[in-house]
Amino acid sequence: MQYEVYLDVLFLENMMMDFLILLAVKKVFPCSATYGSLLAGSFTGSLLTCAILFFPCPVWVRYILLFFLVNSCMTVIGLKLRTFPVFLKAWILLYLTSFLLGGIMSWLHLYFGNFFRMASALFALGICGFFLLYHGLLFLKKLWKFQNHSRDVILSVNGKSFHFKAFIDSGNHLADPLTGKPVHIISKSAYQKMESQISHGGFRYIPYQTIQKTNSVLPVFSIQQMKITGNSEILIRSPLIGISEQKNFGNGTYEMILHPKDC
Repeated sequence: MQYEVYLDVLFLENMMMDFLILLAVKKVFPCSATYGSLLAGSFTGSLLTCAILFFPCPVWVRYILLFFLVNSCMTVIGLKLRTFPVFLKAWILLYLTSFLLGGIMSWLHLYFGNFFRMASALFALGICGFFLLYHGLLFLKKLWKFQNHSRDVILSVNGKSFHFKAFIDSGNHLADPLTGKPVHIISKSAYQKMESQISHGGFRYIPYQTIQKTNSVLPVFSIQQMKITGNSEILIRSPLIGISEQKNFGNGTYEMILHPKDC
């Protein structure tokens, strides 16, 4: 008797089963596994299974490889286990879960046939697509932040240096109407740290418009220099600093808003 086996269908069905088994074990077994590691474990298990089934070798060798090598690799990679006693407990639990889930899946396959195969393939492809999209968006988010946001700033006032965390706001177009120099915004809490070093006689007030489209004035002063470090180091002589009424920016993450023209 001959059987026709489609490698792609076999791979996807095994990957789906392995992912569900690892997910079930993770729910009842204390470990540091993530959904990413579960996906890596299920992918490895399915890949090894297909390779062993299509690799010419004695049947008894194939069974040993399938029952010991594949499940061991799935357990270590998927559940992120590092010590043997913990691995052994998880390995036994994996076999019990495989036995129970295998029975359920066999029943579904018996009664739903081709529909079950299609659902397995779609489920496995959906898992892969979700993780590719999720990690792709995370990468883009980190890249965007790295290129556009966070900077370290050192303000030099009367020979003293003050370190602040700042971000570049592309929407900040505030400038001195007399000189045209860009104005960088400092939070109220950051200003209080350096207030004793600033002469109040040097303050000026420039008009600006709030997000709510209301007109107001902003107190502005000049300092000796400002150093911005990030992708490169920028030194600005006599920058203009405006004092915001906000205590901090970005939920307490930042203390300054930098003008993009100087960055």
